[in-house]
Amino acid sequence: MKWFSRPILIMAAVFICTLSYTSAATIEDFLIKDSTRTWLFSKDDIELGHLKSTYRGVTDYQGLEAYWIEEILDLDLTKIQVPAVISMHNNHYVDLYNAYIGDSMSIVANGIPQSLELVHRGDSLFGSAQNVARNEVAMPLRAGMMALDNNMIDQMELIFALADLNVGDTLSDTFFVAQFVFRAEFGFVVDSVITLQIGDEIDSVFAMRMLAPMKQNILFARKFGLVKIVDPVQSIEVTMIDRQTGSPYGMMPAKSSGGFFKALPLYLFYILVGLVFSIFVIKRYYNRLETYVMLILGAAGFSLLRYTQVPLQNWYGINYAIPGLQAGESLYYYAAVQALFSGLIQETLKLIPLILIMISRPPSKKSLVVLGMFTGMGFGIMEACAITGVAYKTGLMPFFSWGTFERIFAILFHTSTGAALGYAVAGGWKKVPAIWLLMVLIHSFSNLLIVFYQKGTLSLVALELIVAAIDIVLAILVWLAVKGATRPDRALPEAK
Repeated sequence: MKWFSRPILIMAAVFICTLSYTSAATIEDFLIKDSTRTWLFSKDDIELGHLKSTYRGVTDYQGLEAYWIEEILDLDLTKIQVPAVISMHNNHYVDLYNAYIGDSMSIVANGIPQSLELVHRGDSLFGSAQNVARNEVAMPLRAGMMALDNNMIDQMELIFALADLNVGDTLSDTFFVAQFVFRAEFGFVVDSVITLQIGDEIDSVFAMRMLAPMKQNILFARKFGLVKIVDPVQSIEVTMIDRQTGSPYGMMPAKSSGGFFKALPLYLFYILVGLVFSIFVIKRYYNRLETYVMLILGAAGFSLLRYTQVPLQNWYGINYAIPGLQAGESLYYYAAVQALFSGLIQETLKLIPLILIMISRPPSKKSLVVLGMFTGMGFGIMEACAITGVAYKTGLMPFFSWGTFERIFAILFHTSTGAALGYAVAGGWKKVPAIWLLMVLIHSFSNLLIVFYQKGTLSLVALELIVAAIDIVLAILVWLAVKGATRPDRALPEAK
């Protein structure tokens, strides 16, 4: 594994403590034979399923000495309007230091049975994947590589348990994802150490974030292990179950208005960022009702993602991406489709309010650009609050963090694309398709870059710098194209 100190962006005088975690030497220093660890998947107090992981000890797997972990996963996402029901039984095999040896997996996804048999010998992986047809697997795989499979929380926990953790460090490494039969680059950052009461005990807990290939907030406790994961986009939580009570460990503040007020400083900061980006027009447009209507409509657009983009991407992943990747097809192709979904839906949700206001009460051309800017700003601010708000108010993320900095550029991006869409609508209906499509492609390309990080083509630092550069260049180009819109309008024309 490659550990390197993460550059700390000094946005104010911030003191970061140097508390650390000394890793377990082997998996047997961390796991107890025949002990079962269980995690609950939930969303808004709706139980979606469980993962049960039982360490079975040393065994023989296809002629190799292996340490056997039995995993049973049951998920029913139809409870949250996602068409996915998954049942999995897997025998996961590693060596004493958690290097990958193999899997013997049976899956039933939406009633379709699948199976996967893999063994890792030396620098090669062999086996077979059975979906509609049987596909033989033969590919190079570096000796000593660890596994980190989809929804297998126990595999992520072992990675942290066998790693020395220090506040401010970033873990960047390539892991094997068995369900997809490919290698992926994962990035984690250790933000802080907090003290939490977990059950009846007090423990020091590392607040961590997954930066790639998806964004997740993680709590890893010295004594208990991986106790909490939060997906800020889908609002899905994974919580370790207390073996004594059979209930999820209590460690997070209850959802209440108090939680909102705790995160309020961060929310106000994002609003301030938006004001800075609109500094050239806010004096002329702050007293117009349309400005605030479009800001609210933009924020509402982001809230609709859980009913549009998220179900669509989940459906495509389960029915096409996972079977295709298991059959050895290109990761770039499936990632491009998923990235295109996000670009299409998000830019459309920003365009719709502009079309509605154009139809109902047509403003001037200059005003449309500004209203588009505020629509995108509302979308970006709402996204920033949703992605980092829970992490901040529960101690998973400090105020001055890389996550906060990253959201600044995301707000800039959405503000710029909103202004460009307003410019398109202001220029007449013939301009809308071309500019909308351009924004969709730029948005999709920015999201697709994460795959190059996963494949090892880009480092994490290079990825973040490229995305930030795209955001800045786009903002400059949009400003140059529509700078005339910052001049005041004498009056808004009445609808005919």
